[in-house]
Amino acid sequence: MTEAEQFLERRRISPAEMRGDFWFRRDNFVRPESYVAQILEKHKLRDDFIAEFGFAILTEAVTHAIAQFSPLLEVGSGSGYWSYELRKAGCDVIPTDPGTGKYRFGWESTQTYWSKQWLEIERIVGVKAVKNYPNRNLLLVVAGHERVARGHAPAISRRTCHLCWRRPRRLHGG
Repeated sequence: MTEAEQFLERRRISPAEMRGDFWFRRDNFVRPESYVAQILEKHKLRDDFIAEFGFAILTEAVTHAIAQFSPLLEVGSGSGYWSYELRKAGCDVIPTDPGTGKYRFGWESTQTYWSKQWLEIERIVGVKAVKNYPNRNLLLVVAGHERVARGHAPAISRRTCHLCWRRPRRLHGG
């Protein structure tokens, strides 16, 4: 079981409940008078999860499916959580990210620090990472994959995306 799955299990939340539409459906709340309090509680849980693990829930099944493509290069690894779990599963993965240890929700202007750095991350931009490790399969875990495909994701440049899509094996999660 991954650390993310354990986090949710301790709070008795299923991965399905973490989907975006869950947070705003009125029928998920017990009493209308406590509706606002419950929304705030759910948002805090979501924010805590993102700060520790990132924007996607990595399950053990997904970890083992991705590990089959080892060796990997993860571009935009953020806190390094996905690479951490992949290494635990025996995968040879190099996490890279040019960042400062911060992330930002797309709709917010302020940045927040990851609550934990899971492992050492090579601090280089995506284009350089792709060029430095040409014989590795590529892993991109970025929220909003449709924006990445068009080269609009803030953390991944158009040039990186262009180089990535030319790789024979590339995996995308998020």
